[in-house]
Amino acid sequence: MNQNSIDCILKNFLKEKNVQSIKTNVSNRDLLVDEIKSADNNNYKIVKTISIKRCDNSAQLVYLRDFSFTYKKNTQDNMSDVERFNYNVNGIPEEDYPVDKLDEAIMNAVRLQFPEAKMRSKLLACSEIDNIKSQYNRFTKKAYFTIHPDLKSCSMLPNKFPLKRFETDVFIDNYKRQICNDLYFDIIINLDNVNDYYDFVDGLKTLCSMKRFLGIN
Repeated sequence: MNQNSIDCILKNFLKEKNVQSIKTNVSNRDLLVDEIKSADNNNYKIVKTISIKRCDNSAQLVYLRDFSFTYKKNTQDNMSDVERFNYNVNGIPEEDYPVDKLDEAIMNAVRLQFPEAKMRSKLLACSEIDNIKSQYNRFTKKAYFTIHPDLKSCSMLPNKFPLKRFETDVFIDNYKRQICNDLYFDIIINLDNVNDYYDFVDGLKTLCSMKRFLGIN
C-alpha cells in the first residue's frame, strides 16, 4: 500500500472520529497515532478530587478535565482490547492519569492553606451522568482561584496584564461546621514570557464544574 492510500485511510478514520485532520508524513506519524488514541477518550472526563480537612471537618474540591491532544493518560500499548477496557474502568493507577502545570498549580495553592490536601483522579463516562447525580447533589460552596504572575514576571510583561479567575465546587461533608464558606486561592506563576500565562488559560479550556456538567443547580 502506498503513502497516498495510507493517508486516505487515516484521513477517513479521523473524520469518522471527529478529529481535526492532519496531513501525514514520516515525521508526524507518531503524533497522528497519539491523536487517534486521544479520540477514543471523547466519551470520558477525568474527575480530579482534592480532599481537605480542617479540625474534624472535611470537604472535597472537585473539578473535571477533558482529554485533549496534550492532556491524556499514559497509555499501555501492549494491552488487549479487553484488558484496556478493564484498565480504563477499574484499574488506572493514579500515576497514569495526566497532571499538567494547571493541576500542579491548583494543588500547590490548596496546600498553602490545607497542607494535608491530597488529590486523586478517576474516569467518568459521559453515560454515567444520570447514575451519579445523587452522589453530587448535596451541599456545596465554591473555591475561587486567581492566576497571576509573580512580581519578577510582571516587570517583563505588558501593562494591564490580565488576571484569570476560575472556580471549582467544594462538597462539604458537614456544612454546619467550619468548612462552610467559599474558599479563595491565589495561583502565583513564574513566567518567562506571555505564552506561559496563556498555557494556563488553554488548560482552563479543559476544566469544568462537576455540578455544571451534571446539570445540578
